[in-house]
Amino acid sequence: MIHKIEHVSEGFVRVHKQSVITGNHNSMVLPTRQGELEHWEENMTLVQDAFPHFDENQREFLISGATPDEWDDLFTKVADAE
Repeated sequence: MIHKIEHVSEGFVRVHKQSVITGNHNSMVLPTRQGELEHWEENMTLVQDAFPHFDENQREFLISGATPDEWDDLFTKVADAE
């Protein structure tokens, strides 16, 4: 669930979400509009279908609220534990 959407500039918004990995509240600027994000959440469209122009980190952020750094830290900890 998206917690907050802020207009940044024409065609860009800052999205705030809570990370499923750390529980931290993160934000990311995405190349889209608020209405497109609201439509995606309401209709439960697959993120890759709704936002094919997003890169994998942007899509993952929308799904999990996790940043690329959080994923890197998680997998580093798992690798170190092995």
